[in-house]
Amino acid sequence: MTKNRHELPRKKPGRAAKDEIAEELPTLEPVVDELPTLPSADDLPTLEAADEVVDDGPVKITIAAGGEASFDTVVTVEIPAMDKKAVVDAFRPALQRRLAAAVSQLRHRRVLVRFTGDAVVGSAGKEAVAELLKPHLPLLGVVRRGFGDETIAQGKLPEVAVSSAEVGGITKVEVATGELDPIDLPLALSGHLAPLLVAARGKRVTFVFTGKAKPDAALRAQLGKQLQDAGALRGAIGERVLFDLELAQRVQCTVAGDVVTMAVKPAADDAVTIDALSLVLPEHAAACKGRTVRIQLQTAVAKAREFCIDFAKKHGAQRIEVAEAGAESQVVWPKLITATAAGGELLLRLQANGRSRAALLAALQQEAGEHAAAAKGKVVVVDWPAGTAVDGEAETVLHAVLAATGGKGLVATIGGEQREPFAPAPIQFRADGELQVVRVDSEAGKPAELQRAFDRRLPQHHKDLRGKPVRIQIAGSGALSRTLLRSLCGALEAAGAKRLELEESGAVDVLLPPLLKITRTADAVRIQAHTDGRDEAQQAKAMVRELDVAALAAGSSVAIEPSGAAEAIAKVVIGKGAGRVVLAGSQPVQLFPPLFAPVDKKGTAVRLVATPNGDAAMVGRQLERELAAVLAGLGPVANATVTVVFPGADPAAEPVGKLIAGLVGKKPAKVMFEAAAGKAVQVHPPVVVAPPPVPPMASGAVAASAAPAAAAPVAAAVAPGGRLLTVLAKRDDAVPPIVVLGVEAGTEADHLAAVEAQLSEHLPRLARRSVLLVLQRGGQDVPVRKSDALVDLLRRVVSGGAAATLVFRGPDAQGRPHFQVLHSTLRALPVGATFGDPRQRR
Repeated sequence: MTKNRHELPRKKPGRAAKDEIAEELPTLEPVVDELPTLPSADDLPTLEAADEVVDDGPVKITIAAGGEASFDTVVTVEIPAMDKKAVVDAFRPALQRRLAAAVSQLRHRRVLVRFTGDAVVGSAGKEAVAELLKPHLPLLGVVRRGFGDETIAQGKLPEVAVSSAEVGGITKVEVATGELDPIDLPLALSGHLAPLLVAARGKRVTFVFTGKAKPDAALRAQLGKQLQDAGALRGAIGERVLFDLELAQRVQCTVAGDVVTMAVKPAADDAVTIDALSLVLPEHAAACKGRTVRIQLQTAVAKAREFCIDFAKKHGAQRIEVAEAGAESQVVWPKLITATAAGGELLLRLQANGRSRAALLAALQQEAGEHAAAAKGKVVVVDWPAGTAVDGEAETVLHAVLAATGGKGLVATIGGEQREPFAPAPIQFRADGELQVVRVDSEAGKPAELQRAFDRRLPQHHKDLRGKPVRIQIAGSGALSRTLLRSLCGALEAAGAKRLELEESGAVDVLLPPLLKITRTADAVRIQAHTDGRDEAQQAKAMVRELDVAALAAGSSVAIEPSGAAEAIAKVVIGKGAGRVVLAGSQPVQLFPPLFAPVDKKGTAVRLVATPNGDAAMVGRQLERELAAVLAGLGPVANATVTVVFPGADPAAEPVGKLIAGLVGKKPAKVMFEAAAGKAVQVHPPVVVAPPPVPPMASGAVAASAAPAAAAPVAAAVAPGGRLLTVLAKRDDAVPPIVVLGVEAGTEADHLAAVEAQLSEHLPRLARRSVLLVLQRGGQDVPVRKSDALVDLLRRVVSGGAAATLVFRGPDAQGRPHFQVLHSTLRALPVGATFGDPRQRR
């Protein structure tokens, strides 16, 4: 009867269809392989009860262990008063559910099913209990329903056939399970274990199971523990080793702080060693995560080493060290090298990860070859850890890295900085007889990188350099910076080089010893030259370089000691603005300013003006020196009147007489001599009336009558060495005075030297003028479209004294010839401004 007073539907006799189907289904064998370990039940969250609760109706069922002396399990079914016919249907579903949930309390147990309550349980109820209890295989089933104990089921304990034998030193235990269900295997085997365990002490025991039932993980663990407790040396189930004390003794794992130590004693057979590792290490897998794993191999065994390394990596080791045969531990993981390719370089960044210096160098050589494919055709850059000292040992390793990778070059950095090339060698020291050659590859790196390479290699060659001639040989198409060159020269000089040369593009420049010895006094600068085997080109380079360093003040008085380089030195110091230049010695002679100004020709009137400066003997020597050039510069003077202006001079004196004789030899119409201002006398052809006596030349008078060089007229042509300079136009009344100077075009070295020499002699006459430069070829103007060596020369030389320097650019966009300002000291002529050609009619 239900709570709504309705009767339950009658149950048809017979078995439920679902029970019949369940019997026909095959029994599945339990999975024998170990499954992943699930978290402990204590760590699982507490689940809330399901919303739907199965209602057993008026029946109450409890299942308890024991309670009756003869029974293992007591099932109590309490049924309230109801129609007898409804009893079975009332308790059957609930009892079926409860029995299914208590399988372990029923299988092969003595079970009592006891009915209580006011309901009458008939034979149908007993049969229903027997039906429901039978699938659970009780050893004994009894129903108590008020008619005494009624046996409804009887069974027998599961059995297996067990035999054992000694085979090859192993106790082999064969267990034949037949058709036994796997769930019954522990119970069936338990009765045979006692004698087997007693006999297992000191033995190697292997269980072999045949038949339907195989041991699950729980049974395997139980057997392993029981065999170990019984003193067995080894326990196995088939090929699965449960434990092996002999193997376990070969592998000892300990944990101390953040370090897991695996001490391994390898066997002679690698397979035995691997078995030992496979048996022991899994127990310590969790300990490896996030720790340093230190592998200690008593002897070096490659397979054991790799097995341990792979195991530690797989289980999350942070770092792996290996020590073999008592040697020092070496870090083997993470890898030392991290490779990154960028452009034409392969960067190998080194991370020590606790490696010692020796271990780092060894690991670098070992790992370098792994990057050979990536390094092909690239420069290999080795980035050492910050603070690494790259000494000779490290440099040897770097060359080994290059050989292993096959890169086309090698560079090293330290912590990403201090880049330094190593291969191809940026700096090479070699001996060429007595000469010590320092070869510098200008393309090997930036100046700072080459400086580091030089500083690294210099100390080991100090002994070879001391007291020897040394040549810096620059290889490559790049030019060394001045700062780097000065540094190299200074270091080699400090190393004791007695002579220092610089070879660049096949030309050799001698840097030490100095060409010039320059001393300064209160009123003059004295220059002495020591050529020391330098050729003319080397002398020219040295004197320009050393005079630039000397920085002579404009207008300085310079005395040059006699030597083969004296004339060249004079040209340079004149070009640098010296006010007076004297060739010193026992017979000193003034080289600059020259005695004679450029020849002034106007039609048939030729005027030659001398500006004597100094004593009569000095003026005589100066006249002797300049005479040939003056006569050559006159050109043809036939039918011309030549006037010589020579303040305070006596035309009858020997040096002046040579000048007049030379002039007469060119067959002019007349030669006039003006010793005093405005008082010219004819000296050729001779006149009938004798000329008034000429007072003797006095140095004071000469000095008083000398005109400033800047005020002297500009020559119409300059001829020494060939006609290279021509005055095309001039205006002396302009402010400042203007001169248009034609210059023969050309950029050959000899041509440039000749132009500079001729121009330097006449710079004082261009002083404080606006100099308009016109390049010419064959008498035709050559417009300057872009700067070349000649324009650079003219700008440098002329700008030293001119008020402004302009260059002829040719016609502009409107076809108007014009000049452009290259240099200016005048506000009215700013640099870069353009002006029309003053030679054009307007």
